[in-house]
Amino acid sequence: FVRRPTAPVAILIGGWTASSGEFLAVAFIGRPRTALFGQDSAGYLTANEPFELSDGATMVLATAIAVDRRGIKTGDRLEPDYVVQQQPLDTKLEDDKTIVAAKEWVQRHAECRRN
Repeated sequence: FVRRPTAPVAILIGGWTASSGEFLAVAFIGRPRTALFGQDSAGYLTANEPFELSDGATMVLATAIAVDRRGIKTGDRLEPDYVVQQQPLDTKLEDDKTIVAAKEWVQRHAECRRN
């Protein structure tokens, strides 16, 4: 049960967003009032399957790619809707430009404004 299915959702991505994190972000792409913030993701947007070869070696092949809720295939990596310069790892949360941009975007929606 979702209390506010139309609430705005800001998704933060970057070079450290990989594999399952990318697939989670893909689940939100195409949802109304949803935006991605940050930098391009790592680019692990395939499902891989091992195949054993006749000589006993194993080859792992990409057998599926991520598809968003609209049925659109993802590219090599996810690109944010709002590109924000990467911050050093020791940046305080309140100073992180990606977090600040996402927070400002969410607060522009009426139901998220503080009175």
